[in-house]
Amino acid sequence: MLDERQITVCGLIATGIPITEVAEKSTVARSTIYEWKKLAEFNAEVDRLGQEFLSSTQKAVISYGPTVVAELKKLAKGAKSEKVRLDALSKLLDKTMSNATKIEIADGRDDKDKVSKNVLADEIKEFDNE
Repeated sequence: MLDERQITVCGLIATGIPITEVAEKSTVARSTIYEWKKLAEFNAEVDRLGQEFLSSTQKAVISYGPTVVAELKKLAKGAKSEKVRLDALSKLLDKTMSNATKIEIADGRDDKDKVSKNVLADEIKEFDNE
């Protein structure tokens, strides 16, 4: 069973902080951390906390996504500078096209990697109508 200091170190490592910085923040010697890293239980906790950190980060980014898209749409439609409008439209187009194959279609088909042109056309119409 890991003690409180080990769990603290696991949490810091799981967020991607370099070992030297982990040692400074936790006041645990680097050599001790490297010894702990040889323990299966320690590594399992780092992995578990790393997955928690990744999941919470992804959720935070996803929740902010609509705000980013709304701001890009505002810039694409209303910016005075053609360069700003072009950059905003390029970002929107890049994201739309790079994620086009990730759209879930619940129509009973086995081949979920192909997206109907109608789906993309509807997305473009929705953008134009805003």
